[in-house]
Amino acid sequence: MKKLLLLIIHIIIFQVSQAQNSSIKDYEQKLAVEKNDSVQMHLLARLAFAYWDSDHYKSRELAEKSLKINEKYNEKHIVSINLNTIGISYWTQGEYDKALEYFLKTVEMCEEDSHYIGMGSAYINIGIIYKAYGQYHKAIKYQEKAIAAHEKIENFDGIIAARSNIGLNYVYLKEYEKALEELKIAEELLIQSNNENNTVAIYIYEYRGQAYDELGDYDKALTNYNKALELSKKLNGVKSMTSNMIHVADVYIKKKQYAKVEGILNEAIEKAEKMNFNSIVQDAYLKKSEFFEKINDKEAALNAYKSYSALKDSIFNTEKSKQIAEMQVKYEADKKEKENLIYKAKSERQTIISATIGLSLTLLLILTAILFKNYSAKRKTNKVLEGQKEELEKKNNKIIASINYAERIQKAALTDVEEIQNIPEHFIFFQPKDIVSGDFYWFYEKDNKIVICAADCTGHGVPGAFMSMLGISFLNRIVSEKNILEPHLILDELHAQVENALRQDKTQNRDGMDISLCVMDLDKNILEFAGAKNSLICIHNDEVTRIKGDKLSVGGRKTKHRSNFTKQVIKIEEEMHFYISSDGFQDQFGGEDGNKFMAKPFRSLLKDIHHHSFDDQKFILESKINSWMKIGNQKQVDDILVIGFKFAPSIKTPEQNTIHKNEYAQID
Repeated sequence: MKKLLLLIIHIIIFQVSQAQNSSIKDYEQKLAVEKNDSVQMHLLARLAFAYWDSDHYKSRELAEKSLKINEKYNEKHIVSINLNTIGISYWTQGEYDKALEYFLKTVEMCEEDSHYIGMGSAYINIGIIYKAYGQYHKAIKYQEKAIAAHEKIENFDGIIAARSNIGLNYVYLKEYEKALEELKIAEELLIQSNNENNTVAIYIYEYRGQAYDELGDYDKALTNYNKALELSKKLNGVKSMTSNMIHVADVYIKKKQYAKVEGILNEAIEKAEKMNFNSIVQDAYLKKSEFFEKINDKEAALNAYKSYSALKDSIFNTEKSKQIAEMQVKYEADKKEKENLIYKAKSERQTIISATIGLSLTLLLILTAILFKNYSAKRKTNKVLEGQKEELEKKNNKIIASINYAERIQKAALTDVEEIQNIPEHFIFFQPKDIVSGDFYWFYEKDNKIVICAADCTGHGVPGAFMSMLGISFLNRIVSEKNILEPHLILDELHAQVENALRQDKTQNRDGMDISLCVMDLDKNILEFAGAKNSLICIHNDEVTRIKGDKLSVGGRKTKHRSNFTKQVIKIEEEMHFYISSDGFQDQFGGEDGNKFMAKPFRSLLKDIHHHSFDDQKFILESKINSWMKIGNQKQVDDILVIGFKFAPSIKTPEQNTIHKNEYAQID
């Protein structure tokens, strides 16, 4: 939503012959009947600009058509307008490097003919790009350059917009007093220009609302958001109207004034849906989910989150479809261009041959002999290369087939939990990074005890999968054949077998695995836990407890004085929820800043969702981490495994659950 607000500020500055006051339909009708290509060029530029917020692919296509016609007229003003529009189209796709390239070209073009409005607008947009990169001081520098350009022609709209953007950058820098000072200057300039109902005023109020919001002065924040909202309604700005509705709802949630929240968000969704503003609808559903969580309506919160997640996936898929279509068009154009180059090359070669014949038949014979020799050598080389290519493809196909076969073997080795007779309510969220995985889960039932294991092996892909197969094989042998059913003893024996199998006492091999291992004793109503660098998360009466494992891995570095694993026991006298996992979820990069998800937010998320059914918990975790990656435009960096299960006693007792505080780390 913040990205949208920044870009709208640009729209006010870079005017293209009143593009904002004419509809797309009007331009398209004029273009359909216009015969003069110079007029067509200007209409295409205006239409491209008008499409910036509804279809950035079409916007770029139209701008490029306008540039093509301008090759005949060489109007620099048209070039700068279209370059700027193309930059915006890349910006809205999140391709900041390309956008920056076009905005810098715009500045260069505008400097040649002292086109200060275009230059100032491009500087504003460059500042916006640096803001998106998180380089707020550099962003402010370019907004100041924009002010200098607009002051040369006393363009108040440009100065006000740049001042507003400086204010917003100070909000992100958490320098709220400076932000408010800049926004005050922008407002005073707006009053001086007798243009208080200008669209820029909406964003001055909104940014000021954000500053007060961050300062915790919710009354002043609400006042400014409502001013922005009223002016949006007056100017019929549906995007700014609905985004400010979400701001207002957010403040009411923070003030715990819940009565109006649902109605405001429903109105925002209704208005945004009519205009197909899907990103705003998505933000509103996310805020609804947060609201329902606050009032403890878990079912409604989940439904709102599902609507948010479904819409997010829909937007993502639509964008990808458009990108694919654009790539296809580009491919066809490149193909045609290559065909023309080939034809041209053939023509030039024929001319050279004809000239050579005219000069000397002897020279031609010599040249023909040389060419034939080179051709023969090239043909032989190509045959060798083709043979090598085919061989490589065969080997590659064999490797992929082997990996796919390994995947089937690994899946077969993983426990089929349906075979566990007394399996508790549970979920398994398992999302490998590659075809095969270095994470694995393992369940086993014996003597009315259920063993539950989540393991994270060294590496991922094929190396990790090899370690996981070793781990599964050894666990089957330790528990099934040796009848070891205490978690700390299982890990001790597993360590010994991994160390022996990889000859770690004689080699430099340091491969191993980090494990959380639980044993549910259904007769005694106790849960026993041992961990190799991994923990157990316990949630009971909305209290989250982290039960730490030992600071030892299974396998890995050989040490002279290695201690054994320890067992920790929880007595189950009321229903409790437990979670074990690898580090893949919390270490995944994503979000707006591209940071790791981190352990504490992961535990908070588990607390928030543990009241839901286990199927819904799995759905929320999967949606959360995948949307986290999409927002940050990040790829999955490691295998992800999370297991959740419930343990309720078979016989109730009046005593309280026993958790020894000296053994476990309490989470506030």
